[in-house]
Amino acid sequence: MKKSFLRIWMFFIFFAAFSSSILASVVLSELEDSCNNKISESCFDLGNMYFKGSDVDKNHGKALKYFTKACSKGHAEGCFKRGYMYSEGIGVEKEYSKALESNRRSCFFSYPKGCLIAGRMYKHRENAKKNGAKALELFTKGCHLGNSEACYEVGLMHHYAKSVKPDFLKAAFYYKDACNNGVPVACINLGLVYGGGFGVKRNIDKAIALYIKACDE
Repeated sequence: MKKSFLRIWMFFIFFAAFSSSILASVVLSELEDSCNNKISESCFDLGNMYFKGSDVDKNHGKALKYFTKACSKGHAEGCFKRGYMYSEGIGVEKEYSKALESNRRSCFFSYPKGCLIAGRMYKHRENAKKNGAKALELFTKGCHLGNSEACYEVGLMHHYAKSVKPDFLKAAFYYKDACNNGVPVACINLGLVYGGGFGVKRNIDKAIALYIKACDE
């Protein structure tokens, strides 16, 4: 009886694994057809499958290929993932020019984190020509698309006069946005603005409250 039960159980395990494999092959084939028919989301899904090794063998070369296809068809996150792979050298040699281009495209297609990363590349990266005005443009777009770290970066540039004239009111505005959306260092910098009375009425109590808020987060 036990042997019989074991055989049945093993049969069901084998059948489930076999069925799962067949289903994965069908899904893969349908996604490939859809991607070839210019459906960007299908290309992106294939890229993710190969990047993570979900239902297929992990293959970063294929992941990059499909993220590139998705990006070429206007898929914002596909461009971002492509940029990430070139920036980190995942499955390909590091190439900051392609990473920058990909992040800029993702920002163009309104992916906020792409704006943030491209802005930081213009602001910091040794391999990208520094361009503070371009960085500010990208950070501002990222902020308006809802990325709180990009708002913090805009605040920094207005606070410390990076490629713009110092404007403490604008710095306070963007710091406040970032502070209220989970960026503790923005709360600290906003506290500095209020504590020093830079462009705003000095308010020590408000500054202290902002420092406490930063610590609590």
